[in-house]
Amino acid sequence: KGHIYGRIDWPLHYNQSAYQEHTTQSYLYPLIYADDPEAMVLGRFCGPKLPAFAVKECEGYTSVFCGSKIIQSDILREIARMAGCHIYSEENDVLYVNKNFVTVHAAKAGKKKIFLREKCYPYELYEERFYAHGDVIELELAEGETRMFALLPEHKESYI
Repeated sequence: KGHIYGRIDWPLHYNQSAYQEHTTQSYLYPLIYADDPEAMVLGRFCGPKLPAFAVKECEGYTSVFCGSKIIQSDILREIARMAGCHIYSEENDVLYVNKNFVTVHAAKAGKKKIFLREKCYPYELYEERFYAHGDVIELELAEGETRMFALLPEHKESYI
């Protein structure tokens, strides 16, 4: 409530015209909206007040419609959470994950928490050191800083 979604939500310091170009109304795009009285409407378009974001429980799955041209990460994260997906981070940092590695690139400076699927021994490859054993990696990063962790099953110096 109280948010306008569908616009670029990051600051453009050097190219303000690009921001205005993406936020002005375009009459060339079709307006696609949810038209199902059984769907729960979660958000509406600003102008015509038609359903822009809706959810409907169907037989064996949940249908989610989002008519926005740009979908923010917090919306995608909540849709994934609703679907039962594992959420690695509540932040908007860039993450690359597979069963053996996690890489985080900080969008903003600050404390970061990466929630792993299972307990392991995260070994940071650039710093060449182990982080605490467990299923959460906690670290402090500067904006633009990158860390890459090998997710090791045990703490051995032979990995180094």
